[in-house]
Amino acid sequence: MKKHNLSKRSEKDAEIWVRLSTTFYEKWKGDPYNLFKNFNWDAERIKEELTEFKYDYPYLRGFKIAPLWLRMLRGIAGLENLKNLETIRISVDVHIARASNFLGVIKNDDGSILEDDDELRKNYDKIRKAWFESVKGLNINGKEIIALDMDEPLWLLSRYGCSKIDEENSKKLCSDCVVKDLCRKVKNY
Repeated sequence: MKKHNLSKRSEKDAEIWVRLSTTFYEKWKGDPYNLFKNFNWDAERIKEELTEFKYDYPYLRGFKIAPLWLRMLRGIAGLENLKNLETIRISVDVHIARASNFLGVIKNDDGSILEDDDELRKNYDKIRKAWFESVKGLNINGKEIIALDMDEPLWLLSRYGCSKIDEENSKKLCSDCVVKDLCRKVKNY
């Protein structure tokens, strides 16, 4: 991993991969599909397995990574037979919270933007619920949209855009943004 620059923390990441590989070998006969089959492809039950047996699934068990891993299995790996993925709420971190804040998903009582990360953290549950409710019944090309589908675009929006906005650089960063007309922070500048 270190030789090919596949890891920022090569020793720690190697330990994680060894533990995960051992778990899949010992518990699931070396085949991750056995994990999915054992829980009847039920994403909620698979997530429970990951979180209940924390030692066996380092990093896959976390509040952020477990839902992301399941979403990626569906979206990137094409495991369309995962069931109940819509019941798993979006994992909120500071980037999801910032993007949600700038898009008006959450706001102060007076309608203004929450100004600091501590205020955002107090609203993580509201953000989860808002995205969970907002995507109900939405489809793109016949595929149901779930709250977890919002994670990546929101994270990228914040990480590479919203988090860097200030009076000095807002025009430069936001001029090409596809959601600039919806952004409450840009409108304040």
